[in-house]
Amino acid sequence: MEAFESIQESGFIPAFFVTTSSKCIGLQPYIFYPPLKFDAMFEKYFLPLLSDKGITDIIVEQDTFKDEDDGYVYHVKIKSANVCYEFKEHDAQDLITPFVLAINRVLTDKPIKERFVRAIDFDVTFAFFEPNEIVACFAKYDLRVKAIDLYN
Repeated sequence: MEAFESIQESGFIPAFFVTTSSKCIGLQPYIFYPPLKFDAMFEKYFLPLLSDKGITDIIVEQDTFKDEDDGYVYHVKIKSANVCYEFKEHDAQDLITPFVLAINRVLTDKPIKERFVRAIDFDVTFAFFEPNEIVACFAKYDLRVKAIDLYN
């Protein structure tokens, strides 16, 4: 396998990182097919990474309604034993950010340092690492990361 540095020089380091890391979630295919199923997305992509860290008590509940304009209204709750965060959105352009932000907020009540950090060189990709560690790694290879924030 090529050295990481030579892959960086080729310009393909972002694709290499995402395709080889078991701690990255790429959600691009899911944002174009409403209604979004946050509960199923959580079970398939987020829960396995959390389970590896011993976090198995987080659940996602979702109610989705079609409105009179054929759009969707989402009411999503991310719950754990001691905390619950929720958001309500109506066909917002970015529905993934409030979802991941709520997951990260639930994780603040857990004994782990890892969070889902947005890798902004990609459309909707999140890395599950301790933020202080991943920021340094991404900076070394000229990848950009961003804290999950509703006011981006």
